[in-house]
Amino acid sequence: MITHNRTKELIEILGVEDFSQLFEIFMQTWQTEAEKLYRNSERRKALHKLKGSCYAVGLDLIGKHIETVEEMLEHGAESTAREHFPLIIKEIETSQESVKMLIVQLS
Repeated sequence: MITHNRTKELIEILGVEDFSQLFEIFMQTWQTEAEKLYRNSERRKALHKLKGSCYAVGLDLIGKHIETVEEMLEHGAESTAREHFPLIIKEIETSQESVKMLIVQLS
């Protein structure tokens, strides 16, 4: 299981109910942004939204990964950046389940 110290901290600050609502919004929207990663015209905006969303729910390591990919794009490493898209998606999918379990544990 992935540790989510920042997520746990956010749950304690916001409370389980408010955090659960925030996380529900994250779960409903992240896939739409992830699909946009494969569209050149929407890629940078989608990365930025995903990064902010990940940080908002305490997925700081994924947010940092996305920042690194944004830097790759800024420096013209388009093909290298694209190689990271499936990894980011997998990281979010994996983290989603462990955050759900953490919410249950702290309820």
